[in-house]
Amino acid sequence: MKKFKKSIIIGLVLILMMSMVTGCAQKAEEPAPAEEVANNPEENKRPLEGQHLRYAINATFPPFESVQIVNGKTNFIGMDLELVEYLSEQLGFTYEITDMAFAGLVGAIQSDRADFVCSGISPTAERLKNVDFSVSYFYPGIATVSRKDMPLTTLEELKGKKIVVGFGTTYEMWANDNIADAEVLAIDGTPAVIQELLNKRGDAAILDANQAAEFVKQNPDLQFDVLEYDKSRENSFAIAFQKDSELTEIFNAELNKMLENGEMDKLIIKWCGEEFAQ
Repeated sequence: MKKFKKSIIIGLVLILMMSMVTGCAQKAEEPAPAEEVANNPEENKRPLEGQHLRYAINATFPPFESVQIVNGKTNFIGMDLELVEYLSEQLGFTYEITDMAFAGLVGAIQSDRADFVCSGISPTAERLKNVDFSVSYFYPGIATVSRKDMPLTTLEELKGKKIVVGFGTTYEMWANDNIADAEVLAIDGTPAVIQELLNKRGDAAILDANQAAEFVKQNPDLQFDVLEYDKSRENSFAIAFQKDSELTEIFNAELNKMLENGEMDKLIIKWCGEEFAQ
């Protein structure tokens, strides 16, 4: 009888030990929460993964966007192009570029020929009627470009003069609103604006200060002078989207990260100089 009880006790102990071992083994096999996230592709998916977007630019606006020909191949270069490439890596989308007249950029979004525009474009009240904009990522200066043989450096000196500007740009509106008695000539593309000035068909040009510096480097007979201006959202650069596009919020999240972690300043310093960093 004692042997029988002893056998029962030993058996119960063995069963208990086996259940404990099995339980531990099962617990060890259960992945930790961090492992579950790492092994879940949905959790790691970038918000625009697999999407192909249409990106419209006007590539006549160095240092933000311009054309570079290498071995007969056309390349688009500039701060805006590098910004979009960074956003594509972070958000997961691919894109194709369409180069067009600046005045046609907003229309391209409205007519569903482009998903977004990142091309030195400002969120003016008029444009906001037709498209949405991201947060502002850059505040350019406004400059006058004139010939060294007839320098025009202030608003007072620009009064009554023939001012050349890019058609459809905020500089066209700014010249009309701020230069008294001026004859404002708006033509397509900043290179053409500079050519009008060199050919003495205009007295001065109004454009972005960074762009002015680039063109003066290329044309030693010209000079540029930065004018005082209102540093408001209307005078900033932002990315334009179709009305009520989901892209606006997604891009904004990444742009805000860049503005906070210094990535935007790196781009600005590389293409425009330290004095323009936020």
